[in-house]
Amino acid sequence: MYGKTKFKNSKFDESLDEELWAERTEPGILPRDNILVVQILSYNKGVPKIQFGREMPTGERLKLGRMTALEMKVILPLIGKAVQKIEEEFGQIEVKSKPIWNEEKL
Repeated sequence: MYGKTKFKNSKFDESLDEELWAERTEPGILPRDNILVVQILSYNKGVPKIQFGREMPTGERLKLGRMTALEMKVILPLIGKAVQKIEEEFGQIEVKSKPIWNEEKL
């Protein structure tokens, strides 16, 4: 079993969270009338970040955790749009990574 991760408790000021862009799935696509939301948010004028959420028929808004295959299929194009929007507005996203394997041993 995995151990529990403890995070330092920092205060979040909702008034500093700015929505720069958002797109929602069409109502009726997903079971139970859930709507998935992809947002680009900037906290305190910081680096834009992508957040995924779920809007319930009751109006409750939740961060998106586990998803069904259908939900993933529906949200992937929205994630692509969000990445494209960030690249258009703030420049290309550079991926700097090293291989996690040793190619000589393959």
